[in-house]
Amino acid sequence: MGLICRYNKNKKPNSPYIKNNNNVFVSLTDDGLKVINEENVINRKFIISKFVDKFLNGCIGNLLEILRNQDNKIDYINTYEYMFFITAIDFESDFILTKSEAVSYIKEYRKLSKIQQKSITKSLKKDMIPDKKDKKGKDKKDFHNWKNETDSLFDNFLSETVYFNFAGTRECKIIHLSKKWLIQR
Repeated sequence: MGLICRYNKNKKPNSPYIKNNNNVFVSLTDDGLKVINEENVINRKFIISKFVDKFLNGCIGNLLEILRNQDNKIDYINTYEYMFFITAIDFESDFILTKSEAVSYIKEYRKLSKIQQKSITKSLKKDMIPDKKDKKGKDKKDFHNWKNETDSLFDNFLSETVYFNFAGTRECKIIHLSKKWLIQR
Protein backbone atom coordinates (compact mmCIF):
# COMPACT_ATOMS: atom_id res chain seq x y z
CA MET A 1 0.00 0.00 0.00
CA GLY A 2 3.05 2.23 0.05
CA LEU A 3 3.25 2.70 3.80
CA ILE A 4 6.39 0.66 4.46
CA CYS A 5 9.63 -0.14 2.64
CA ARG A 6 11.15 -3.62 2.88
CA TYR A 7 14.86 -4.43 2.86
CA ASN A 8 17.04 -7.53 2.61
CA LYS A 9 19.90 -8.39 4.97
CA ASN A 10 22.21 -6.05 3.01
CA LYS A 11 19.73 -3.20 3.54
CA LYS A 12 18.86 -3.15 -0.17
CA PRO A 13 15.17 -2.47 -1.00
CA ASN A 14 12.97 -5.50 -1.74
CA SER A 15 9.88 -5.46 -3.91
CA PRO A 16 6.69 -5.96 -1.88
CA TYR A 17 5.28 -7.99 -4.78
CA ILE A 18 7.85 -10.79 -4.77
CA LYS A 19 7.23 -13.71 -2.44
CA ASN A 20 10.06 -15.11 -0.35
CA ASN A 21 12.37 -12.17 -0.88
CA ASN A 22 13.77 -12.47 2.68
CA ASN A 23 12.73 -9.19 4.21
CA VAL A 24 14.93 -8.48 7.20
CA PHE A 25 14.36 -4.77 7.79
CA VAL A 26 11.43 -2.42 7.27
CA SER A 27 10.96 1.33 7.50
CA LEU A 28 8.00 3.64 7.24
CA THR A 29 7.55 5.79 4.16
CA ASP A 30 6.61 9.46 4.52
CA ASP A 31 2.98 8.40 4.04
CA GLY A 32 3.37 5.72 6.72
CA LEU A 33 4.68 8.39 9.10
CA LYS A 34 1.65 10.58 8.29
CA VAL A 35 -0.64 7.72 9.32
CA ILE A 36 1.02 7.02 12.66
CA ASN A 37 1.58 10.70 13.48
CA GLU A 38 -2.04 11.69 12.79
CA GLU A 39 -3.61 12.23 16.20
CA ASN A 40 -7.22 12.54 15.04
CA VAL A 41 -8.64 9.01 14.68
CA ILE A 42 -11.12 9.99 11.96
CA ASN A 43 -8.44 11.74 9.90
CA ARG A 44 -6.18 8.68 10.33
CA LYS A 45 -8.96 6.44 9.04
CA PHE A 46 -9.42 8.73 6.02
CA ILE A 47 -5.70 8.51 5.24
CA ILE A 48 -5.75 4.71 5.61
CA SER A 49 -8.92 4.52 3.49
CA LYS A 50 -7.12 6.23 0.60
CA PHE A 51 -4.31 3.69 0.72
CA VAL A 52 -6.70 0.76 1.00
CA ASP A 53 -8.56 2.05 -2.07
CA LYS A 54 -5.29 2.29 -3.99
CA PHE A 55 -4.30 -1.21 -2.85
CA LEU A 56 -7.70 -2.57 -3.94
CA ASN A 57 -7.55 -0.92 -7.39
CA GLY A 58 -10.34 1.58 -6.75
CA CYS A 59 -12.76 -0.80 -5.02
CA ILE A 60 -13.73 1.75 -2.38
CA GLY A 61 -14.21 4.47 -4.98
CA ASN A 62 -16.45 2.17 -7.03
CA LEU A 63 -18.54 1.23 -3.98
CA LEU A 64 -18.83 4.85 -2.85
CA GLU A 65 -19.87 6.03 -6.30
CA ILE A 66 -22.53 3.34 -6.62
CA LEU A 67 -23.90 3.77 -3.10
CA ARG A 68 -23.83 7.59 -3.17
CA ASN A 69 -25.56 8.01 -6.53
CA GLN A 70 -29.23 8.48 -5.64
CA ASP A 71 -30.26 7.65 -9.22
CA ASN A 72 -28.94 4.11 -8.73
CA LYS A 73 -31.42 3.48 -5.89
CA ILE A 74 -28.90 1.09 -4.30
CA ASP A 75 -28.28 1.71 -0.61
CA TYR A 76 -26.38 -1.50 0.16
CA ILE A 77 -24.30 -4.19 -1.53
CA ASN A 78 -24.18 -7.74 -0.22
CA THR A 79 -21.32 -10.22 -0.39
CA TYR A 80 -22.57 -12.02 -3.50
CA GLU A 81 -23.44 -8.83 -5.36
CA TYR A 82 -19.94 -7.63 -4.65
CA MET A 83 -18.44 -10.92 -5.85
CA PHE A 84 -20.54 -11.25 -8.98
CA PHE A 85 -20.71 -7.64 -10.17
CA ILE A 86 -18.53 -5.12 -8.31
CA THR A 87 -15.35 -7.18 -8.77
CA ALA A 88 -15.93 -7.09 -12.53
CA ILE A 89 -15.86 -3.30 -12.78
CA ASP A 90 -12.98 -2.32 -15.07
CA PHE A 91 -11.27 -5.61 -14.23
CA GLU A 92 -8.84 -7.16 -16.68
CA SER A 93 -10.56 -10.44 -17.50
CA ASP A 94 -13.06 -12.00 -19.89
CA PHE A 95 -15.96 -10.51 -17.91
CA ILE A 96 -15.69 -6.73 -17.56
CA LEU A 97 -18.48 -4.39 -16.45
CA THR A 98 -18.84 -0.65 -16.27
CA LYS A 99 -20.28 0.80 -13.06
CA SER A 100 -23.63 1.37 -14.75
CA GLU A 101 -23.71 -2.22 -16.03
CA ALA A 102 -22.88 -3.49 -12.54
CA VAL A 103 -25.75 -1.42 -11.11
CA SER A 104 -28.13 -2.85 -13.73
CA TYR A 105 -27.06 -6.41 -12.98
CA ILE A 106 -27.42 -5.85 -9.23
CA LYS A 107 -30.97 -4.56 -9.75
CA GLU A 108 -31.84 -7.56 -11.93
CA TYR A 109 -30.25 -9.95 -9.42
CA ARG A 110 -32.37 -8.45 -6.65
CA LYS A 111 -35.52 -9.12 -8.67
CA LEU A 112 -34.80 -12.85 -8.45
CA SER A 113 -36.37 -14.82 -5.63
CA LYS A 114 -34.08 -15.92 -2.79
CA ILE A 115 -34.34 -19.48 -4.12
CA GLN A 116 -33.19 -18.35 -7.58
CA GLN A 117 -30.30 -16.38 -6.05
CA LYS A 118 -29.24 -19.41 -4.01
CA SER A 119 -29.52 -21.57 -7.11
CA ILE A 120 -27.08 -19.29 -8.95
CA THR A 121 -24.64 -19.48 -6.07
CA LYS A 122 -25.01 -23.26 -5.85
CA SER A 123 -24.42 -23.61 -9.59
CA LEU A 124 -21.31 -21.43 -9.45
CA LYS A 125 -19.96 -23.39 -6.47
CA LYS A 126 -20.41 -26.59 -8.43
CA ASP A 127 -18.88 -25.22 -11.63
CA MET A 128 -16.04 -23.20 -10.13
CA ILE A 129 -13.86 -26.00 -8.88
CA PRO A 130 -10.28 -25.69 -10.11
CA ASP A 131 -8.59 -28.50 -11.95
CA LYS A 132 -6.18 -30.26 -9.58
CA LYS A 133 -3.71 -30.63 -12.47
CA ASP A 134 -3.61 -26.86 -12.97
CA LYS A 135 -0.97 -26.05 -10.33
CA LYS A 136 -1.09 -22.30 -10.95
CA GLY A 137 -4.89 -22.11 -10.86
CA LYS A 138 -5.13 -20.11 -14.06
CA ASP A 139 -7.68 -22.21 -15.93
CA LYS A 140 -10.58 -21.81 -13.53
CA LYS A 141 -11.48 -19.54 -10.64
CA ASP A 142 -12.15 -21.31 -7.36
CA PHE A 143 -15.49 -20.20 -5.89
CA HIS A 144 -14.50 -20.88 -2.28
CA ASN A 145 -11.30 -18.84 -2.61
CA TRP A 146 -13.26 -16.06 -4.28
CA LYS A 147 -15.76 -16.04 -1.39
CA ASN A 148 -12.98 -16.15 1.21
CA GLU A 149 -11.21 -13.24 -0.49
CA THR A 150 -14.44 -11.23 -0.44
CA ASP A 151 -15.11 -12.04 3.21
CA SER A 152 -11.55 -11.07 4.06
CA LEU A 153 -11.93 -7.83 2.11
CA PHE A 154 -15.13 -6.96 3.99
CA ASP A 155 -13.75 -7.98 7.41
CA ASN A 156 -10.17 -6.74 7.20
CA PHE A 157 -10.12 -3.83 4.79
CA LEU A 158 -13.51 -2.23 4.22
CA SER A 159 -14.43 -2.46 7.90
CA GLU A 160 -11.32 -0.38 8.69
CA THR A 161 -12.43 2.54 6.55
CA VAL A 162 -14.69 5.38 7.63
CA TYR A 163 -17.03 4.91 4.71
CA PHE A 164 -19.03 1.79 5.49
CA ASN A 165 -21.21 0.07 8.08
CA PHE A 166 -21.86 -3.65 8.04
CA ALA A 167 -24.82 -5.88 8.77
CA GLY A 168 -25.97 -9.33 7.74
CA THR A 169 -24.83 -12.80 8.61
CA ARG A 170 -21.52 -14.62 8.47
CA GLU A 171 -22.59 -16.20 5.18
CA CYS A 172 -23.75 -12.98 3.52
CA LYS A 173 -22.65 -9.60 4.81
CA ILE A 174 -24.25 -6.35 3.75
CA ILE A 175 -22.30 -3.13 3.33
CA HIS A 176 -24.02 0.25 3.80
CA LEU A 177 -22.69 3.75 3.34
CA SER A 178 -21.76 5.16 6.75
CA LYS A 179 -23.45 8.43 7.68
CA LYS A 180 -20.65 9.35 10.13
CA TRP A 181 -18.11 10.28 7.49
CA LEU A 182 -20.60 12.61 5.77
CA ILE A 183 -20.82 14.66 8.97
CA GLN A 184 -17.04 14.68 9.48
CA ARG A 185 -16.13 15.83 5.96
